Amino acid sequence: MLFFVIAGGVGFLIYYVLSNFLYYVLSVPEVPSALSSMIVSIFPTYYLQRRFTFRSDVSARGSLPKYLALQAVNAVVIGVATHLCKSLNAPQAVNFAIAGFMGVGVSFFVQKKFIFKGR
Repeated sequence: MLFFVIAGGVGFLIYYVLSNFLYYVLSVPEVPSALSSMIVSIFPTYYLQRRFTFRSDVSARGSLPKYLALQAVNAVVIGVATHLCKSLNAPQAVNFAIAGFMGVGVSFFVQKKFIFKGR
């Protein structure tokens, strides 16, 4: 679990810093900032999860499409959550954090049981 948190933390850091940069510095709207940042974070996080968290021998050919499908679901969750969080009237940085954390538990379970199973 520690490696999942570290690998996921690296992915979250990429997502969080980039989404805030796009929104606050480049004035990109909330949802495109969140979704594009999430997409950028997918491949480094996949590599870290596969190699270090789950130490999986499952081929990339077998695991990457499943991981991408999971991330597509997470992108929908993050996009909807980012849109809905606007009604909280909190700083967008807080909304990005809320949206980013929403998929963590489900992501761990899905990766462990279906994507990198066997460990």
